[in-house]
Amino acid sequence: MRLTCLIDNASARDDLTRAKGFSVYAEHGGRALLFDTGPSGACVEHAHTLGVDLERVSAIVLSHGHYDHSGGLPALAEWFAHRPLSQRPSVIAHPDAFLRRYAGARLGPWRLNLRELGAPMDRDAVMRAFPLQESRAPLWIDDEWLFLGEIPLRHPEARPIGRLIRGATDTRDPVRDDSALVHRGPLGLTVLIGCGHSGVRNIIDHAREVTGEKRVHAVMGGLHLRSAGPRTVRDVADYFSHLAPPHLHACHCTGHARHHLPGQKNIGAGSIIDLGF
Repeated sequence: MRLTCLIDNASARDDLTRAKGFSVYAEHGGRALLFDTGPSGACVEHAHTLGVDLERVSAIVLSHGHYDHSGGLPALAEWFAHRPLSQRPSVIAHPDAFLRRYAGARLGPWRLNLRELGAPMDRDAVMRAFPLQESRAPLWIDDEWLFLGEIPLRHPEARPIGRLIRGATDTRDPVRDDSALVHRGPLGLTVLIGCGHSGVRNIIDHAREVTGEKRVHAVMGGLHLRSAGPRTVRDVADYFSHLAPPHLHACHCTGHARHHLPGQKNIGAGSIIDLGF
């Protein structure tokens, strides 16, 4: 298993852009997947710089619909436009991923300080560009790769972020589309997390439950601890002390809390991780 970090805002190689967001190219056993796309077409540019062959990608898996994880979709749609629709990689996401999202206050019918947070392509636009698979339930991509679907919230880490528009309703956004990509391999689970809005402990516990595999070999991505309180950071650190994955690479929105996670190894855009199988 080889993971190439294309986009990360925590750090980046000198010849790459440090862009807000996350994207990783995962390859194993002849299959290549793209997990998240960062905020822009930089994912395509960085893939070229790093020698990553996007033509091998069979699926684009979105952790959730925020722009810093889905913003590369238009550039990828252009990249794959030479193929017939049926031969382009599928986009796999939770059904809520393409709803409109924004940050800002609401005062009666007015929205103040509006800032768009959602994906740059709505559901119809995505379906014109890619085959689309949406699932709230866990979805096996093949015998080894799993889109985890909607995460049960058992540990109190998740909290609403911004606002969500669903039809005529405008509510606080619980980010229930926040999910993960999981690989079940010979050394245990590899769990790729985009932002961790659902809570890293909730995500990993659900991955172990769905797969039946208790060993966790690798965790990589944003763990959404940037603004977490000391108690949450301590609880997550204790969790990883007991879990003890050989590979722990917390980046993106983890913030300085990553320095408190046992076994954490820093990565950034341009990092290439060989997981040893």
